[in-house]
Amino acid sequence: MWGMKQRILIAIAGIVLLMSCSVAHAGIGLGISPSHIELKDALRGGTYERTIAIFNTGDSDGEFALYAEGAENICDIEFHRNGERVDRIKIPAGEKATVTVLFKIKNDVPNGEYETKIYAASVPSGGNISEGMGAKAIIQIPSTVVISVTGTQILRGEVKSVHIYDTEVGIPLRIEVKFRNTGNVVAYPRVNVRIEKESGILVDSFERADFGVNPGGEDTITLTWNTTDEGDYSAEVTVYLGDDVLYEDVLPFKILPFGTLTRNGTLNRIYIEGEPLLNRMVKIIAEFVNTGEIDTYAQFKCEIYHNGSLIDLAESDKMFVERGKKCSMQVYYKITECGEYEIRGYVSYDGKNTDEKSLKFTVPDVSSGEKESGSSNILPYPHAALLLVLIASAVAMRRSREKKNEKHRARHRDK
Repeated sequence: MWGMKQRILIAIAGIVLLMSCSVAHAGIGLGISPSHIELKDALRGGTYERTIAIFNTGDSDGEFALYAEGAENICDIEFHRNGERVDRIKIPAGEKATVTVLFKIKNDVPNGEYETKIYAASVPSGGNISEGMGAKAIIQIPSTVVISVTGTQILRGEVKSVHIYDTEVGIPLRIEVKFRNTGNVVAYPRVNVRIEKESGILVDSFERADFGVNPGGEDTITLTWNTTDEGDYSAEVTVYLGDDVLYEDVLPFKILPFGTLTRNGTLNRIYIEGEPLLNRMVKIIAEFVNTGEIDTYAQFKCEIYHNGSLIDLAESDKMFVERGKKCSMQVYYKITECGEYEIRGYVSYDGKNTDEKSLKFTVPDVSSGEKESGSSNILPYPHAALLLVLIASAVAMRRSREKKNEKHRARHRDK
């Protein structure tokens, strides 16, 4: 029979196990959409794209890994966000992130239908994708992908919309053609533009045919034209794909005196990427939206305070932001002292400034950081607590055997 101390030891280890499991799952929620993706008439050697949405339905910010299984002999799968390849993303609580998935079909895949899966998986602090997501992920959600490979080349697409915005003298005219590739090969639509004055006089003509759109993808082809004279104009826009005319129309626009159109912008928020620790570099990001009637150049400027005192100034590069578009501007800062930090910043554009926003965070000292790191290494991982239970059980069993052996030796001595 085990003694009271051994029973208490096992009970404590069990409680630690339960605590670690609840902490690991606290505040975590995950969703992926769509749950089913089809690639029809995929061509060997072709690249196809689809957009998925990852939802953080929990009550705390989270980091999520993206990966694929079962696609090794069919295609290479890549995840892209904001023009960069990624394998993990950070999503604030209650928000979603859209990700472009590229499917690069291998050249030697036989015709047929294949199935694979792509996953979004929550990753605990310190999780390493290369170690295998099955061991590190708390929750993982799949999206099933069905790929039908064919040898038939299909060149097909559609023009979703064409927009031309009024502009001012000296500000380039922007023509936007939203195109969707419904075929199974990369499409290069040819966009031809003829600019005429209201009187019917031809001013200029130009075209663009170098913009490729992947099969299944939808993208905006942008053409610009330098403006010099005020007045009423029209643009005859024709979109070709191969020998087919997909779109043809005449769109009016105005070139106005400089300063006529309203300049407006909003600083949505300031946030940081990277853990704020001593001697670490953090990225300070400002999310800006051009809410005005014309494109603009914008620049993020901020003050950095430490324990209430101004210690540094920083500013981003200037960025060209189209009307109605959102962009992120960033500056980098290396933390050299522990304590309380505050970032106060605004965005400057066309002689105006947005309202100021601020962000506060704490950089722990080395000793407190080590203590916090030591404690967090136990609780967030259930297998660590399980190891505790096994060790405690082994110790208790050994002590029990020693007591039995001692009693056995005592009986022999009495005889």
